[in-house]
Amino acid sequence: MRKLFFLLAGALQIVSLTSNAQTFIGLYSNSYPANPAGPVYSVSNAGFATSTGAAPTGGALSVSATYSDQQYGTLPNGLTGYGDLGMMFGVSNNNSSKYPTTSFAGVPLSNVGSPVNGSYSPLPQLVGTGMNVNQPLSPTPFSYGFNMFTSAEGLVGQPTDGRYYFGKVTFTFSRPVSNPVLHVTGLGGFLSVLDATNNAYTLPFETELELQTGGITIQKISGTSHLQVDSIARMISNNFQENEYILQGKTPEGGDYAGTGSIRLIGVNITSVEFKIYVKGLSAGQTWSSTPAFANQVYNGDRYNISFTLLNGSQSTLPVSGLSLTALPSGKKVVLNWKTLSETSTDFFDVEVSKDGVHFSSVGRKNAAGNSSSEQRYTFVDEKSALSYNGGLYYRIKSNDVNGTYYYSNVSFVRFSNAEVRVWPNPFVSTVQVSVNSSLNEESTVQIMDVHGKVVMARKVALTKGMNQVEMTNLSKLPAGNYFLQVFTNGGTEKQSFKLQKQ
Repeated sequence: MRKLFFLLAGALQIVSLTSNAQTFIGLYSNSYPANPAGPVYSVSNAGFATSTGAAPTGGALSVSATYSDQQYGTLPNGLTGYGDLGMMFGVSNNNSSKYPTTSFAGVPLSNVGSPVNGSYSPLPQLVGTGMNVNQPLSPTPFSYGFNMFTSAEGLVGQPTDGRYYFGKVTFTFSRPVSNPVLHVTGLGGFLSVLDATNNAYTLPFETELELQTGGITIQKISGTSHLQVDSIARMISNNFQENEYILQGKTPEGGDYAGTGSIRLIGVNITSVEFKIYVKGLSAGQTWSSTPAFANQVYNGDRYNISFTLLNGSQSTLPVSGLSLTALPSGKKVVLNWKTLSETSTDFFDVEVSKDGVHFSSVGRKNAAGNSSSEQRYTFVDEKSALSYNGGLYYRIKSNDVNGTYYYSNVSFVRFSNAEVRVWPNPFVSTVQVSVNSSLNEESTVQIMDVHGKVVMARKVALTKGMNQVEMTNLSKLPAGNYFLQVFTNGGTEKQSFKLQKQ
């Protein structure tokens, strides 16, 4: 079984609705002058408008989507001889002839993943309300999104428990926006493979979206229990586990088992948002197969939809432009540096801190330049917040104007680790030395991964307070190339990664 869907004609438009005095604009049915069928690799000019068809505050606004750095299917005939690449807009996987079924590049969010309205939040203030994905009689138009697909056809013969980089997708706004909300529907899928004895085996897998654009923090607002948003790793994924299939017979492509929901992209003056895309199998001991047998005679991949909403007017020019924050640890202090490119009637800046990235409080204040057409730089040292908290802290700057209005900077995360780690030699031949200076007694895991995300060696280590030495040996048989050594501490919640080269 695969994700089933219906082709629904239409094009994309970003439309505004009002609820509880909050007006937002989002993707709806008629924003594309032309809605191409796939496979296509760039979708342009999805126009923003209000629910009545009027332009949003500040004039015309549009968003486009483009794939780049494709890793699979780049030969002239593509993956299956039909010009298909590893990432595509406007296709599906329900074709028994081993090529992708065409679909529209812009589709209702409901055409994959069996979503419900309550999974979506058009604004952080409107949790679980305001968007329509499955009620055709509602006066609210259906929410639409970009129809996206990552094809597993290029992974034939590879281990099914690996993590594979496919390329990038970039969403570009025609003018800067602030704090948009990204909606995803249907992350996760499954396919049937044949094991060594020709028995059919179901493989659950997922697509992972790793945010690359600087100055943006991600935060889950609402969604299914399986939608995972890691604000530290800046990763959107499905946390489906293989045992949910083995013990419960569930698959990750629909309902609460799909990765579906709304994610806030916290940042100002955003012109584009770029993600790296990975496909990750969740079953060990198998390989991706593409045999003509019944178990795998259809085109395989993960189809999902992505959409955007934002506060109407948040795309307007801000009185303070280019507000950008960097926060760095210094012992048990945090040094915050931020800058502005221009200021108009700016009064002062509040420095705000949070333990969870949601609830912020002020820890200090800096007077602003007020009016400036040139770059201004500011520094603040937080000497107190980290003293009573061992983990990570979120910081942001609140810019306050003389008329009482305010705007936020990007959120900057600062991690305080329980352990200081050094790794050598690099490049290595057969052995890697790891020294861990731990602040407490704890269990740790040290592992080495290849570039596909497969763990090639792992060790459990009992750390004692102070200096610890770990030796990773018998590595001479590893193929030459790049690897990643990771050290997990603090109950597995802290990870330090090091890039290594095998000679």
